[in-house]
This record gives sequence, structure tokens and C-alpha cells, in this order.
Amino acid sequence: MRPPDLTRPPTSSRRRREAVRRWLATPAPGGKHAAQSACAVLGPAHPLSRATDAAILAGSIIAELEGHSWAAVVTISSALVLAALTILRLILKQRVSDRAIDLIAEGRETLPIATVQRHRQRLTAQRERNALAKALDTAIRQATNPPRIITRGTRPLFDTRVIAGVATDLRAVIGLLQAGSPPARGVALIDRLITDGHSPFYGHEVKPLRQELNQIGQALGR
Repeated sequence: MRPPDLTRPPTSSRRRREAVRRWLATPAPGGKHAAQSACAVLGPAHPLSRATDAAILAGSIIAELEGHSWAAVVTISSALVLAALTILRLILKQRVSDRAIDLIAEGRETLPIATVQRHRQRLTAQRERNALAKALDTAIRQATNPPRIITRGTRPLFDTRVIAGVATDLRAVIGLLQAGSPPARGVALIDRLITDGHSPFYGHEVKPLRQELNQIGQALGR
């Protein structure tokens, strides 16, 4: 199901709120468990529950503009309003996704929550695993064969000395990632390693990254 378009004036406040809820609760295709709300499974205090509630609240606030100040706001600064709503929608959607992947990385991939199941299927798909493997392989090549002249545009975000120091470990992880059907938890840990700017992948010490790669290797079934 496609996300509801929150940048267009709603035809009904109730329908807009329900559209947001349906989007957040849409089960992954072929899921084995009936979709439940994050709040029902994890409780209202969990980060995923709070992120989901924030997304629903944002949709509700936008819906309340109907019949009040929507026309005036669009007339005054339509471009600014549409840009702000689009950015808000993307931020909230990313926050929900991040919390879902955190749960998978913790080994809770079987939770009957639609967002968790969608990301579990995405992470275990061959296409996603190939993309992560390619990203790791590119990092190895950049670290072990750096260009003779490094410019601002070619400077990697990571410490090439650190990546070169764990090149063997990274190649082992790539092999596990592309072999068979690795557990979603291991793939989620790789996703976090690459996308989290505070992970050891972007640090300046070899030991923490090697320890993280060892944990990932175990999660992948080594």
C-alpha cells in the first residue's frame, strides 16, 4: 500500500487519519502473523510505538486543517507549506523504519508488527543483500587501493587505515551475506553498521570494528 499523500488537502479528516493508520499497519506480503500495532505488542513507551504515534498525530494535525485555514495557508505560501509537510512525512517515516530495524537487529524479527515484517522481508531479499555487500566491497577497495591524489570529492567518510586493517573480516562478512539465506538479524546489523554515522565503521580504531564484525559474523550463522 502506498503511503498517503499528506501534502494534498484532505477530503475528510476522519478518512485522512484512517489512511495514515492503514499505511502504518499494512502487513508485509506473505507475512505469517496478523499485523498488530506497535503499542499493543511493545507498549506505549517503546521507541517504535512513540515514532508510530508521532506519524499518526502528524497526519491528524494535517487533517484538521480541512475546513479551517488550509486554503489561506496555501494561498500565502503554498510552496513552503508543501515542502515542510513533505519533509515532516519523510522524517517520521524514517524514524519508524529506524526503530523497526533496531528491533530486528536485537533479534526480534518475528514480532507481528507490520513495519517490522516489511523491513525483515526487505533485508533478507537478495537485492538488498547484494547492495550491502557491494557497499562493503567498495569500502575495502577504497581503503586498500586509495587514489594517488585525494580530493574533497573522493575522500571517503571512513578511516581508510581502519577499514584496511579489517579487510579480511569484511570479506568474510560479505561471503556470509551472499551465501544462502542469512538471518535477518545479521543483515540488520550490517545495515546499521553502514548507515549509522556513530558505528565503529566510521571510527578511528580497529579493535571496536573487528569486535562488531565478529558479532555480525555470529549473527549471520558463522
